[in-house]
Amino acid sequence: MQIGDRILRLLESKCMSQKQLARQLNISYSTLNGYVKNNREPDYATVIAIAKYFDVSVDYLVGALGSRQLDDLNKEELQLIESFRLLYNDQQDFFIEQIKLILKQNSKNKAKSSTIIFKGDTDSEKINNA
Repeated sequence: MQIGDRILRLLESKCMSQKQLARQLNISYSTLNGYVKNNREPDYATVIAIAKYFDVSVDYLVGALGSRQLDDLNKEELQLIESFRLLYNDQQDFFIEQIKLILKQNSKNKAKSSTIIFKGDTDSEKINNA
């Protein structure tokens, strides 16, 4: 994924148009559109300005991160992250605890559904699928 693709994803995550970002960065729409379409590359100062605006690292924008990146996330996941960041700290903590509870319940449900009882088995032997 190139820098333009990342800029486009960031725009989508903020529900923002290219024209709006161009105004914020004080560059022309056609210049930004060239970046988004990967027809041209921004200079270093513009990369820094974009990274600061979206609160991402320059490494992310230029594709230098080695671990799972925002590239792997779909639009809904990006919106979830953006919404999470808008919450107050106590709300974030509550949200995280709720997710932990849901995951714990999912784990319990998975364990229950992975148990097979063979009909006709006189011992009613249970075998766990792992």
